[in-house]
Amino acid sequence: MTPEKDFVRPFELMQAIQQGCLVVTGNLRLARSLIGQFDQSLKDKQQIIWNSARVLPWSSWLHQIWENGLMEGLIEPSIQVLSNEQELQVWQQIIADSEVGSALLRLYPTAKKIQSAWSLVNEWQVPLTQEAVIGQYDAEIFLQWQEKFKSICEENQWITSSEQINELLKLNSARLSLAANAHAVKGKKIILIGFDELTPAQKALLEHLKLDILWYEFAPEYQEHSVNRIACHDSREEMHVMAQWVRHQVQRDLALKIGVIVPELAQQRQALIHVFDNCLSPANLSPNHLETQHLYNLSLGRPLSEYPLIISA
Repeated sequence: MTPEKDFVRPFELMQAIQQGCLVVTGNLRLARSLIGQFDQSLKDKQQIIWNSARVLPWSSWLHQIWENGLMEGLIEPSIQVLSNEQELQVWQQIIADSEVGSALLRLYPTAKKIQSAWSLVNEWQVPLTQEAVIGQYDAEIFLQWQEKFKSICEENQWITSSEQINELLKLNSARLSLAANAHAVKGKKIILIGFDELTPAQKALLEHLKLDILWYEFAPEYQEHSVNRIACHDSREEMHVMAQWVRHQVQRDLALKIGVIVPELAQQRQALIHVFDNCLSPANLSPNHLETQHLYNLSLGRPLSEYPLIISA
């Protein structure tokens, strides 16, 4: 059965990690954060040596289940899981060779969208049939490309990362459970955290595994708070007002942690960095400044397409 979601407090989760529970997170960022918190908590206790935290994002856990399945002989070695880049190349070729795709000016963005749609179809187990897409032009084209993609993959014994769960569900449940539990201490639970909801594919895998799995979210911390709404002329002024507010709050309490939610962060990223640097660390904007040190952290990294090495490739 799919586990029911429950609350957990941070210190309880740290205790579970120290006891050897395997923690599977919804994303890589949370996994890194928990590992850092775990290490820091033991440093604070003056410990010198400890076992590494068994914390993995879902994608890494799934990859390790697959690798363990290969080593145990559960999975046919001839099946190749395409990397995201390899899958994208196949989609681009299919689109370029199609009648519709030959008229497109930008194949790469279209292929990225189709790749994302293919992942959603598998993760949410959406049955796409000819009857279901009648009268929907975009869906009909996607279905044609999908059928071509499936044909190429079957011919070459390829699967995508979003199809791995479907393959794992075909395997013996008991033996697969051993592969899934290889990184947990014997007798300890597997904990899921950082999942707003589970996709049908994730639920199917968890039900297929005969393991003791708990699904948690962090217990809310109730504090007094107030809400203020400020009108700004444009997004640039909004950034300045917000950065000034952050600086004021940090000056009052250097240990304070502040989260800022920014719509369309990818488009606003560079402007946001400039405003925050100007407000929090103006030395970064000096032409003679050699080493850039940000007093903040953005959850969205710089796109590869902006690096000189990639641009000149």
